[in-house]
Amino acid sequence: MELAQYYHDPYNKEGSAVTICDANIMKYLSGKHRVLHVCFLKSLRRVPIMGLASYNYDDVWKIDIAQLSSYYSPFNFGRERGPKWLERGDVAIGDVIQIEFKFDGDVLYSRMGKGRKDWTLCLRTRFDPSVKISLVIESAK
Repeated sequence: MELAQYYHDPYNKEGSAVTICDANIMKYLSGKHRVLHVCFLKSLRRVPIMGLASYNYDDVWKIDIAQLSSYYSPFNFGRERGPKWLERGDVAIGDVIQIEFKFDGDVLYSRMGKGRKDWTLCLRTRFDPSVKISLVIESAK
């Protein structure tokens, strides 16, 4: 799994950082392993805003961050209410936030949790298993 960090403004690195975690799903999942866990470290100074991005690119290191907003899709739970910590933004420095992905054939399920509990509802989408899937983490501004 590759990790890349980009800055919207090179003179304001703390306020304009975007971290891209790039994984070729078919490379990391085999046999019975169908769950990919992503956990934010406790040492993070800023609480990230999470979202899934689906877009095609040849090289994650050459991506144009200015165009990310065209492809960025925030989590949407429809009519169901999310956990209070997510709705209120009740996340503090030191909290552990998880994103769990489950793969079942060409279906991707994802959910978020705080402190390994208080999970959101699962979001479900279909995808082409041959397509590279990326997780985009945008730092709080």
